[in-house]
Amino acid sequence: AEILGVLRFEVEAARAGGTGDATISDALDSLGLSGLLGRIEGAAPVAPAPVSAGGNGGEVHFWFEQSLTEADDLLAARFLARMAATAAARADGISPDDRRVIDYGIIRCLGFPAYLGGPFALASHLGMDGIRRLVA
Repeated sequence: AEILGVLRFEVEAARAGGTGDATISDALDSLGLSGLLGRIEGAAPVAPAPVSAGGNGGEVHFWFEQSLTEADDLLAARFLARMAATAAARADGISPDDRRVIDYGIIRCLGFPAYLGGPFALASHLGMDGIRRLVA
């Protein structure tokens, strides 16, 4: 539920910044999350966790780690980064095995892109520096 709230926060921020609903829908579609818009709209907004230091050394492995120019790609990358930041902020005290189970549940129930392994796996891959670059 917290991830939906963070996405709601980001959708509202995007709209406040002048991003149209078509771009928001395109961003969610590109992540395979198009079916979540109704659930995102119904969630209470949750301010994203602060993004602190750490990173993967700037290596490029996924499309969103490259230089992006299209509005829907930038927003989709921001959505992914916020979900990863939400997971990273909760990672302490959760065993690696439990993180994998939670990642699987989020992939299965919310449609998080499976190729990224889930928000905990993505947070681990990106590190906080990588997340910070995507939400900047």
